[in-house]
Amino acid sequence: MDDSHPRSVPPGLEPLPGLLHPPDGVLDDRDTAAEADLPALQEIAGRAGVAYRAGPGALIARTVHGAPAGWLAGVYDSVYTGPGAPCAPPHAYVRAVVVDPGARRLGFGTRLLSTFVARAHRLGVRWAFAAVDEGPGAEGRAAWFAERGWAPVDDPGEEWPVMCRWTDPDEHRQGRRAGGLS
Repeated sequence: MDDSHPRSVPPGLEPLPGLLHPPDGVLDDRDTAAEADLPALQEIAGRAGVAYRAGPGALIARTVHGAPAGWLAGVYDSVYTGPGAPCAPPHAYVRAVVVDPGARRLGFGTRLLSTFVARAHRLGVRWAFAAVDEGPGAEGRAAWFAERGWAPVDDPGEEWPVMCRWTDPDEHRQGRRAGGLS
């Protein structure tokens, strides 16, 4: 497939101008939100129907013309307090992954997530987690994480699982069994 052409978007969604499938590898993780980016990121959240607000430091995925296509908000110094954390804190925590509806299914969310995990690993954080928002679409959000190598944390008290993964690619590939990771 020629990656110089945009991939198709789901029916009924208008693609953003200048979309290009993101190249393999990670996003340039120096591309983080500044105050000037926040109005555009909030517009994306509004179009996506997300109430969560991006703050300075959120990772941004951009179109080939530099316009934001999506963002990820997270922290690298969290503590997972539920059962099943396989290692001591700090833990990385994905608060939100938001992609403009016109840019979905093009790899922007996947790039944001892989960049976040790679950055966490470089910062010495061994384990990352994300709480799947409950409500309509929760099953799809959990499946999206699972398709990207995240696994549910063993927490029988939760209706929707907390998803997790090791940040070290080798440790993740070895499938270390802890906290629901296999």
